[in-house]
Amino acid sequence: MNVAGIERMYEGIAPAYERANRLFTLGLDKRWRRVAADTAADGGGERWVDLCCGTGDLARALIAAAGRRRGGAPAFLAGIDLSRPMIDEARRRAGTERAAWMIAEAGALPLAAGSVDLVTIGFALRNLCTAYGSLCPVFAEVRRVLAPGGRLVTVETSRPASRVVDGAMQLYARTAAAAAGRLVSGEAGPYRYLARSVADFHGPAAVEGMLFEAGFETVAWRTLTLGVVAVHVATVAGAVHGGETA
Repeated sequence: MNVAGIERMYEGIAPAYERANRLFTLGLDKRWRRVAADTAADGGGERWVDLCCGTGDLARALIAAAGRRRGGAPAFLAGIDLSRPMIDEARRRAGTERAAWMIAEAGALPLAAGSVDLVTIGFALRNLCTAYGSLCPVFAEVRRVLAPGGRLVTVETSRPASRVVDGAMQLYARTAAAAAGRLVSGEAGPYRYLARSVADFHGPAAVEGMLFEAGFETVAWRTLTLGVVAVHVATVAGAVHGGETA
């Protein structure tokens, strides 16, 4: 599926997307996003972008994490997504929260080189890998817009090291995803695709390799919930905007 196909797939499911995710993950996706948001907020810098923001789940978690861990939101937070319905839903759900919302393709960001201190991507790497054939072009584009000391923080489904856990996850994804989508949104097709993307996606070490290939100087990762989800942190060498060292 190419970029245009991904965009079309999400057009009809934006209003029900978060509810379907809660049902499919048994509510665990909120915890996973909170871990990623806390990890992101612990770094320096004041210019943040949530890429492939969808309906704004992670962007809102970032604002909350910044309040808990930094005492306030960053000076600039933008949510970027390819899908206008998703952006419209994100803007509606954000309410009075301070954020800018932009429509753009992940592989061609409308941002100057070195203009951002933090980029986050939540549960979109599978789509990007499908659309671009590899994550390397998107990672390289993120690397371009990050300032010295800037970081990319991602949270995504992963491949557990345990074959038993991996097999159970694949079975659950195949049976539960379409059912959750049909129950909440009446659309089973997109969630069948999402289940396939879970089965086809990389393990954390492979994602780490692509981050290094894209030019990041340091990469660290941790897994959550028996390895079914991984959080990666990739850093550009240098000092973070505002004087904090990377």
